[in-house]
Amino acid sequence: MKKKKVFKRLLSRYTTGQCSESELKELLNLLEEEPQFYDLLDLQVKEDWQADTPVKDANKKHQNTKLMWLRLHSRAIWSVAAGMLVLIAAGSVWWWAADPGIAIYATGFGERQQIELPDGSKVELNANTELTWNRNWKRTGLREVTLDGEAFFEVVKSEAEQFQVHLNSIIVNVLGTSFNVSSRRGKTEVFLQEGKVKLDLPEKDEIEMKPGEKIKFDRTEKQIERTVNETLYSAAAWKTGVISYQKTPLKKILPELSDIFGIELICRDSALCEKVMDVGVPYMDWDATKESLELAMKMVIEKENGNYIIQNKE
Repeated sequence: MKKKKVFKRLLSRYTTGQCSESELKELLNLLEEEPQFYDLLDLQVKEDWQADTPVKDANKKHQNTKLMWLRLHSRAIWSVAAGMLVLIAAGSVWWWAADPGIAIYATGFGERQQIELPDGSKVELNANTELTWNRNWKRTGLREVTLDGEAFFEVVKSEAEQFQVHLNSIIVNVLGTSFNVSSRRGKTEVFLQEGKVKLDLPEKDEIEMKPGEKIKFDRTEKQIERTVNETLYSAAAWKTGVISYQKTPLKKILPELSDIFGIELICRDSALCEKVMDVGVPYMDWDATKESLELAMKMVIEKENGNYIIQNKE
């Protein structure tokens, strides 16, 4: 009876967006321990569907958090996933698992979020990023994540449990380390701030990195580019709250901005696309960042049919 009261209280806090991450974990544990609580969950879903009232909170970007939660929580999903499909309503990170053996964290366009993994390691996710954590790490002795997007890791050192980051066909083998990883559009970048990592690349010898090094790997062309004396600002400026490009052609900047903000940026001027940029602007919401980019790049960015067109200011 006590567990049932606790579950009802936590479920109420969760559906109203007041649940903390620790309370969320307690809610999940209760579902695993007491499968009959699925009936209470179904009842809550039906009641909220009838009410059909999305959360309105001026302090949150997601105005329809509650409605989204309801659409995702069907009985079938909860049964197959062992009751583990969760949206952290208090923040912008989605955390769910289609398989009880994994947990998935993700951010939307223009969002960043810090998370702490169950082993104590800290990860900051850049926009439009998904991180999968293997929940069987204690049994296997391997702390294992899969990344699609970009993230900065601060890994807790453990002699007994190795830490690996999987990026499609690439594996980053980690010791107690701070590093940045980006994996988008067939290209991977790893910047090592401190500590030690080893990269397993397809059809290449293992590469051991030193602090201040950055490795770029093109999975299509199988090409490696290695630079040294990099800093957090030059290699992972987003972590410092800045979007920064140094000696980079505009044609390479636009796809990265599209990945971050979920918009389509188009430049029809071939000469302008080849123009090399040195630009650093605050990383904020798209409208604020757009204004800063226009000033820094001396260009005009205008919306046209849902896309953004880049033109010279003159």
